Amino acid sequence: MILGDLSVAEFSQRLKGAGLRLRIGPFAVSIRYLHRDLFAPTLQFLYGDFPLLPDDTPAEFRVRLGRPFGVRRWVRRQVVFWLDDIEPFYPFPAALPFPCSNGE
Repeated sequence: MILGDLSVAEFSQRLKGAGLRLRIGPFAVSIRYLHRDLFAPTLQFLYGDFPLLPDDTPAEFRVRLGRPFGVRRWVRRQVVFWLDDIEPFYPFPAALPFPCSNGE
C-alpha cells in the first residue's frame, strides 16, 4: 500500500495519532503532525507514491511538525519542523508547504 491510497481524512487522522511510517529510499521515516490539517494534502501530494510501513517498524528518522511556542504562535499561523528533536529550519508560514533553512 502507498500513501496515496489513503483518503485525506484517514491520512490526517494517522498524522495526529502515533504518526505513520513511510519507506523513503532505504530509510523508514516516521511523520507526525499534531495540529490542524494544514499539511495533510501537501504531504500526501509530495509523498503519495511512497510505500507505507507497519506502525511498529523502527524509524531511522522521526519528523514532527507542530506549532511554534511563544508569540509566534499567536501573531500568524506558522509551523515548526523537527527532525529527531532538532529544529533545522526557521518556523515557516502555515500556507507555505516547504521549510526554509535557518543556516545552521
